[in-house]
Amino acid sequence: SNIAACNWSACDPLALCCAMVLSELFREYESDLIRLLGCVDEKLEGVEIDPGSSKHSLPDAERQLKQADQALRQMENEVRTLPTEERTSVEPRVRQFRADLGQRRKAVETAKQSADRASLLGASNGATMLGRSMQDRERMMGAQEQLESASGRLDQAQRQAFETEQIGLDILNDLRDQRDTIKRTHANVGEIGASVAEAKMLLDSLLRRARQNKIMTYAILALLAIAAAGTFFLVHGSPSPKATPSVANTQR
Repeated sequence: SNIAACNWSACDPLALCCAMVLSELFREYESDLIRLLGCVDEKLEGVEIDPGSSKHSLPDAERQLKQADQALRQMENEVRTLPTEERTSVEPRVRQFRADLGQRRKAVETAKQSADRASLLGASNGATMLGRSMQDRERMMGAQEQLESASGRLDQAQRQAFETEQIGLDILNDLRDQRDTIKRTHANVGEIGASVAEAKMLLDSLLRRARQNKIMTYAILALLAIAAAGTFFLVHGSPSPKATPSVANTQR
């Protein structure tokens, strides 16, 4: 939905608006669920007080259980779209509602089986069955046992489906957390790449300066060598002007 597609950034006003809408929807579904569970409890209490009312009360209770299950599924859908922190605080309540709904469903099924058994055996009026043979009673009891066995298998299948759904929700939450981790890692890798590029540019600049300094050093050494050679030639290479008269005097 459009609401589920909102971005849950803490600094985004649109995300805050989406969170408020989701919270209101969640509270509405929660109120409906609590009201329906209360109605189911009233129906069960009425059946305990007056077993004869089970013919109308139990179908109403089953219908209300279906409506409660729909409200709970809507709550679970809303929870999936919440941010991680809010979802963590709300999920225990949703699981408790699911457990309460399962208990009501089991209680209604038990009451329904008791009403069917009482109807078959005539126990609702506290009288024994008349005009029925023992064989018919045994056959009806066997059918009742088969019905109870099928109901038990159905309950087990529902529990397995619920456990599978919970596992799917956990996997979905794990995948969402992993997606957030990958996004953060990707952002960190981008920052590291920018830092590496900056460091590379700095190293290239240092290398260029080092080469320039090396060339300047060689040039200075060459100039010093030329100056030293010129000085040596000037000092030791040319004859002294005072040595020529001495040689002439010796020849005389």
